[in-house]
Amino acid sequence: MVEKVAVFKIFISIVSNKLGDWWLQQRMRLHADARRPFDTMLLLISWCLWKERNNRTFQGTSADLQAIYHAVISEADEWISAGISTLHAVFPVWSQNLFIV
Repeated sequence: MVEKVAVFKIFISIVSNKLGDWWLQQRMRLHADARRPFDTMLLLISWCLWKERNNRTFQGTSADLQAIYHAVISEADEWISAGISTLHAVFPVWSQNLFIV
């Protein structure tokens, strides 16, 4: 059991580092004004994927890609309503593409 926990911790560390490295690389490619909206979008999408993971794990349900996409758009709308202003710049363009996916 201890070995499984150790392997899991190593796996999480590798995945976290790779995501962190990717995030920093992508972030540095953006103009300074676009970095905060990018960060917010990354957090939003991660949050929605985490909620989907929990639904699959604990509720035994799963959504298809289009449903997850719509959930992200809906969650973004809620974040904007709650005052997360960094999404204002990207949300109008993003939400207009709802029917593409």
